Amino acid sequence: MGIEAVVSLCRLGTLDVPGVAPEDYASFWMVDSAFEGDNAHAAFVLGEAVAAVERYRAEGKTVLLHCVRAESRTPTVAALYGAHVAGISAVEALEELQRVLPGAQPNPLFMRILKDAWTAVVTS
Repeated sequence: MGIEAVVSLCRLGTLDVPGVAPEDYASFWMVDSAFEGDNAHAAFVLGEAVAAVERYRAEGKTVLLHCVRAESRTPTVAALYGAHVAGISAVEALEELQRVLPGAQPNPLFMRILKDAWTAVVTS
């Protein structure tokens, strides 16, 4: 089965993944920066990216989730999504992810968001 949907955290043209319908592209441009001012509402935007992955997966689609190097942005979204699906903390999901993607190292801002995501679940 090929790629049926794309969740992009950086620039990617529709011609880069042929065969994916335009409505199955979701773009969330994030800067891989630990400085909060570089990404307005970073936690919200990351949450929206997770929601896009969830929506496409609920439709049974194979999703390409990507950024430039899969070191910070992609692992952050993947960990947030994995935490939700597996019912574990986002930090635990990141640790699982690092077993198959050892270069995954979210920047300090994204790590704080991962930790805060678990706190929000526990306190709600």
